[in-house]
Amino acid sequence: MGQPIKSSQTHTSVIHFGHKMKPEYWFSIPKDSVDNLYFFFLRWCPDKYGDIDKIDMEALGFLPIEPESQEEPEEKCLPNNRRASWAFPWRRKSKDVTEMSSTSSPEDWEFLDYLGAKAETAHPPELLTPSKILDDEQLLEINKHLPARAMNPWELIYGSYMHGFSLKTMYRSMAKYDCPVLIVIVNRNDAIFGAYLSSTLRMSDHFYGTGESFLFTFQPEFKVFHWSGENDYFIKGNVNSFFVGSSEGHFGLWLDDDLFHGRTNACQTFANEPLCSEEDFEVKSLEAWGFV
Repeated sequence: MGQPIKSSQTHTSVIHFGHKMKPEYWFSIPKDSVDNLYFFFLRWCPDKYGDIDKIDMEALGFLPIEPESQEEPEEKCLPNNRRASWAFPWRRKSKDVTEMSSTSSPEDWEFLDYLGAKAETAHPPELLTPSKILDDEQLLEINKHLPARAMNPWELIYGSYMHGFSLKTMYRSMAKYDCPVLIVIVNRNDAIFGAYLSSTLRMSDHFYGTGESFLFTFQPEFKVFHWSGENDYFIKGNVNSFFVGSSEGHFGLWLDDDLFHGRTNACQTFANEPLCSEEDFEVKSLEAWGFV
């Protein structure tokens, strides 16, 4: 029969003292993409990566860092004085900060607050044309929730004060673009709200768009309503109207062909509340922004 030239050997990472070990998968990402990856985890796995006040951190193996001990070890956390922007003020139970070295693995690092670090460097987006609805603070709030592919200068595609109130005109204006769109509305009671759309508005036979889409409102305070996962009724346009989010005959946001009369309801697509205090509203002004 013969024997194989090279006998197979069981690798120690697979079998260790007769027990099968779990495989580990490592991957690397560009440094400038770390925040985007963490934001993905933050949105879809909030029980593990969300607000630390709502997570049992000790159950995950972390101990709180005392306030007086935060300053001194900061420079020792990462080699070359680098600091992870996606971190939090807890540390692993198994390691002491004083034991850190350039050979420490990522799970042994002491981390700083991700959201706090991001807020320190946050700034309003670049607008190629000034907005007549949103101020810098409101622009900043919206910008924090935009996905990576919308981190580009904002270009005004349509403004009711420039182009009039016409859905057909807005369709024609958006036909020249292939990018996400932000719809911003202010109603007769000066409530500001709108929607981020993963694609430009167009007439369609079926719903389209992706889970990047979301609704938002500044009434009475800023809130964002991301995709709930219940259905994929994101965007639909026709000759007479367009709407964002739908369930059981209710729409998260609906506007007629004159872009003057609108309606907002709670809907399952975004698990949202009505975006303003009146279910039916009249539009005072509308802007549509593209990210170019």
